[in-house]
This record gives sequence, C-alpha cells and structure tokens, in this order.
Amino acid sequence: MRHPDKVFGSAKFRPAIGGEAVIYSNDNSQVISGGDDGAIRFFDASSGEIKNVIASHYDEVSELARIPGAEVLISSGISSAGFETKFWDMQTSCELMRLKGGGRGLSVSPNGRWLFTGDHLWEIESINPLRLAAQGRGYPQDVTISWSFFTPDNRYLIFGVQNSYAYIWNLENDFVRRIGNMKVDELQSLTWGDLEGIVDVPASSRDDLLALATSQYTILTSDPKTLRAFEPVLKKAGVGAMSLACSPDGRYLAAIGFRSRIDIYDRSRGGQKLALDGHTHGLQAVAASPDGQLIVSGGHKTVRLWDRESGEQLKLIETASSVWSLCFSPDGKQLAIGDEVGGVYVYDFAARELKKWQAEGRMTSVMFDNQGETLFALGPNLTVFDPRTGEQLASAFSEKAQQGSLAAIPPDLILGSGDGVTAWSYQDKQLIDRSDQLPAAKRGRGSRRVAVAPNGSTLAVGSIAIQFWDFAKQERIGDLMLGHTYHVEDMKFSPDGKLLASGGGGVRDGTTRIWEVPTGRLLMVLDADVNRVNSVAFLPDGSLVTANWNGTVHLWDLPKHLSGK
Repeated sequence: MRHPDKVFGSAKFRPAIGGEAVIYSNDNSQVISGGDDGAIRFFDASSGEIKNVIASHYDEVSELARIPGAEVLISSGISSAGFETKFWDMQTSCELMRLKGGGRGLSVSPNGRWLFTGDHLWEIESINPLRLAAQGRGYPQDVTISWSFFTPDNRYLIFGVQNSYAYIWNLENDFVRRIGNMKVDELQSLTWGDLEGIVDVPASSRDDLLALATSQYTILTSDPKTLRAFEPVLKKAGVGAMSLACSPDGRYLAAIGFRSRIDIYDRSRGGQKLALDGHTHGLQAVAASPDGQLIVSGGHKTVRLWDRESGEQLKLIETASSVWSLCFSPDGKQLAIGDEVGGVYVYDFAARELKKWQAEGRMTSVMFDNQGETLFALGPNLTVFDPRTGEQLASAFSEKAQQGSLAAIPPDLILGSGDGVTAWSYQDKQLIDRSDQLPAAKRGRGSRRVAVAPNGSTLAVGSIAIQFWDFAKQERIGDLMLGHTYHVEDMKFSPDGKLLASGGGGVRDGTTRIWEVPTGRLLMVLDADVNRVNSVAFLPDGSLVTANWNGTVHLWDLPKHLSGK
C-alpha cells in the first residue's frame, strides 16, 4: 500500500467512514473502531496514526469487544446471510473463529469467562486454543437487543431491548427479569441501587454506578470513580455518539459519532477534548497554488490554507455553507470558492479581502480563464463573473452539465459535465452552445467528469469507466480504463500531460488511480484508507493532493512513488 507523504489537517482517529463501535486495547495503547465499510481499524492511542486495518465483515461492524487479559478481539457485523460474530488474533490479524448470528449487545464479562453475542450466552472455556461451550439459552429472536454489559462481580448480565425495557440475567440460576419500569430510551445511568429487590446489594455499593447511557442507546461501563468523573463530559460528548469506551486505565473516554471521527476526552485534564486540528467534516474540494507552495481545502463552511512544506494552517476562511469547489487564478493572487447554496467567493491575497456574489444552486466547479480576468461557475447554470467587480457577465442553463466539472479547450471552448458533456463558446459576454463540436458519443448522458490535457486536444471523460478522446480527430484513444468501483468524483491531468489522476467515490472505493496518457495503462493505485476521494489536484512538480471524505488532505510525491522508491 502506498502511503501519503504528508497529511494536512489532523489525521488523529479518523475512521474512513462512519462507525458504530469503538474500544480500547487491554494495554491502553490502541483505539480500535469498527466502520460502516466492514473494516476494523487500529489507531495508536497517542498519535492517532492508523496501525492496522482488518477487512472483517461484508458490511458495517456494529459491535466490538475484547477478552480481558488476552489478545483476542471480537466483532459483530453483517454478512450476506445476516449477522455474524468473528474472533481475531490482535497480534496477527488472523481470524480464529466465526459464529452465525449475533448483533448488537456484544459484551464479555470482566473475568473473561462469559460472552454474550446479542442473541446467545456462551462460556469461554479456553483462549489458546480458543474454545467455547454453549451455555444458558439464546434470547428470543423476535426482539432487538440494543446493548449489554456484565456486572463487575461477573454474576449478572444486564441488557436493553430496543424501544422496550432493561432486563437482568442471573447467570447462576439462568433466570431473566425485567428491571422495574426502566425504559431503554429513557435510561441515563444505572446504579446498584436500581437493582434492589432483584439482587442482594451491599449498603456500601448502593450508589455505585454500573453504567452511563446516551440517547443513542450507547453504554459506558467502567469503575464507579471513572464513571463519576466522565459523567459531566458525557452530557456533552454523548449527543450523537454511536459508541463510547473508557480506556482500561480510566484516563480517556473515546466517543465515535456521525462525523467520521473519534473524539478523545482526557479525564486528567478535566475532560478536555484532545485537539483535532483541521476540518471536522468531509472535504469536497482541494486546489494547489500555481507556485506549488500553498494547498487549499474546502469543507463544511470552511476553507483552510496550508503551507506545503511545514503543514501549518495559514488561514481559515468561513463560508455560508459547505464548500464544493476551489480554484486559484493563473497568477496565484486570487482564490475562487463555490459553495452549496450558490455562493461564489473570490479571496484577494494582496488585499486580504473576501468578496461574495450569488448564483443559483450548488457550485460544483469554478474556473478562471487563462488571463484570470473571467471566472466561470457551474451549478444548474454556467455563470460568468468579472472577478474584480462581481458583475455577472453571462449565464446559460444546461441540464446535462449541472452538478459536474468544468474544463477549457483553448482558445474559448468551455466544457461542463454532470450527466453528459456540454460545450460553450464565450465571446463578447455571451455563452453560445457549441455541443455540436464534441465527439458524437459524448453528447449524451452518463459522463460525470471531464478533464482536458495541457495540449488542449486530449480529453478524459468518465463515470465509473474513463475514456480518452482526441478532440481534434473526434475519435477515441485506447480502451476503456476500468478499476473504480463507483463513480469517479474528480480527474486531473499532470502538468506535463503524461498522467491522469482519478479519485474514486463511494464507500468501497477510496482510491486514487494514476493512469498513463495516452495508453490508459494503470500505473499505480494510491490507497490511504479513506472511503471517498472527492477532489484531486496536481502541483507544478508533479506531486498530487487529494481531498478525502474523512476530513484530511493527502500529499503524494508521485515522482518518488512511480520510481519505486
């Protein structure tokens, strides 16, 4: 796997997509998460660096658990036939055992003897070799268990039934009872005192916490002292959390949510969140300055400028909505920005001034002309602006090209792609439809992205497959370029025109592919463990930057990678 040479924005604890499960390793050294793409990711608990990835399940990993004192990880996820539970050797990444069934509510008793898979209770007879003995009984299949945990004395299993009540399972006599009228969706905390009348509770333990809960049916268990310390933190962190975990040493709280990241809270510092510099949401756009010194990325209501060499964030620009497109002027003195709701911005570096104008719809592409005197913005309409005054010079509607990309064929032909390719000529403040000049096969539907090589003649058009075209000869070049498993989100030619970079979309194609021009031969696949690459841009020296849905920008030294170094 080729790794990026530099990461802009925090790479700490960034799952590739979503995530509904998080735990710590027994020795506190790793944070482990389960993703919606079926992968288990192991992060260094100090740096956030990804140490390992296991392709574990066909679809989402819904639960994770570990056996105390052993290097065995247990995951529950979705297979083609339904839920399944798998056991992993954390040192070798090898699968040790697999069980049919399972689901949410996966948990292991503190002494490592009992395992509940969400639908059945098992006794763990031995670790090496791993051996289970069927024990007790399975819980009825017509209910959905949301969570479960064992009491610290290992005698009871407490679990919640979705949209119903909490129950306690006495493991000594194999008897299940409902815990009063405690509804799962109203549960915020559980103490030993809540179990009085069901179990014998020592007076000294009555106020001890057993668990804290959030409105998302996530449960946090640890020793009472740790739970008390994290209780105020949880009130802020628990909103929207899909899973929670305390480190075994009681110092850290991990919370995974909807923003494709894991937040870590430090108990020793008053529950302060560890810094995650950079974008907090997925990125849609990236661009590089003409001199290659600046990298700019666009995310949720923010544009961030990074120094290429140091990785330092130099500036933060706020926008009204999510950023979808970015482009530097040819002289590097201006930056154009397009947002979700039709906002078109131009930032002047010399004046340190941000100007905004309004178009219509999502601005999926912005582009300066060769002199930097005209700005094109593509949404439902192709709109032409004077970047100095904001005057709207022209506008044309194109159903095929909306929500796509822009490219130019000198001297004045503008291409737009979205659900097909459209061409315009811009002259005397007028946009004239020139789609008749396109290759006949490319006037129709299906081409989401278009790019033009520096020679002005070679076109790349693509959806899932990519095709090169000779514009002057109106004919295809080479065979279809296959490999992406979902729609291509962006394509760019290298400055010398010898390479094409394409970024893959969809949860199972977070790759950037490098193709040889004009043969279409696949030279390299760049895989940085992200689920979607939304934008790519070349730097003058042939390096490449990619904007990723996990909120980071990656810099790749392509000449080095292609040379095999």
